[in-house]
Amino acid sequence: MRSLGWLLAASALCPAHSLAAQKAPLVIGKGRLGPIALCSKLDTVNKVFRHVKDTVFTGEVSTRWRAKLVNVGDGRLTFASSWSDSSHIWSMGSTSTHVRTPRGYRVGMTFGDLIAAREPMTLHLPEGSLVINLDSEGVGVAVDEESERRFYDRYQDYHNPPRPDMVPDSARVTEISVSGGCPKASR
Repeated sequence: MRSLGWLLAASALCPAHSLAAQKAPLVIGKGRLGPIALCSKLDTVNKVFRHVKDTVFTGEVSTRWRAKLVNVGDGRLTFASSWSDSSHIWSMGSTSTHVRTPRGYRVGMTFGDLIAAREPMTLHLPEGSLVINLDSEGVGVAVDEESERRFYDRYQDYHNPPRPDMVPDSARVTEISVSGGCPKASR
């Protein structure tokens, strides 16, 4: 499973409300997903959303860390801690079209849409997955597996950084996320 590691008013997200019933989308960007900021206590998710599922992610060398999943309309929100700090949020992401960046980027858009918007971007390859950082928004996006495979067919010179022209214009955004480390002072 690839997960990457999203601002409505807090009153619109109180547990008595459902995201599907909201008229405005959740906003993700620069360290926030809706009213939740990176480095917040992981249990904050339960105070903001209802129907939260607790889970555990497993990484290399049997490392494990806590996460929370929230189903929203056509996708889900993921709030994950870290193997080194299981009580704070180190990454947040979404596979739902109900989550947008401040400039309106969302799951379901194509890479060609991002190029047409002249969005500055940087490509990264953590753990072999293609992550496209949308620099002005402070988010990363993942694309569909077929487009990622086509990207790797074009990216053969591993001594040079990957370039946006190696990503097919038809690549579809499948996940959008923010992440960052939490300084020890916030623990």
